[in-house]
Amino acid sequence: MAAPAWANSASADAGGELAARWCAACHVVSPSGAGGNAGPSFGSIAKDRRAADIRAALTKPHAKPMKGFKLKRHEVDDVTAYIESLEARR
Repeated sequence: MAAPAWANSASADAGGELAARWCAACHVVSPSGAGGNAGPSFGSIAKDRRAADIRAALTKPHAKPMKGFKLKRHEVDDVTAYIESLEARR
């Protein structure tokens, strides 16, 4: 099966940087365990969710701390690619 069109231009590296900067206050964002524990770890999200579900969650803020927090489309793509890469590392 071919990868979605958005996946071709997404950067997991850029998504990892965004996650470390914006998401780590509430989520463990890296395999090393860096980040907070208020939300699910990105590793568990990668394991339990499809890319489309991850994209939807990132597009629509889903927690009070994220109210008003809006990622641009390419940032959603990058963070989604990063989270998906965590599943590939297992």
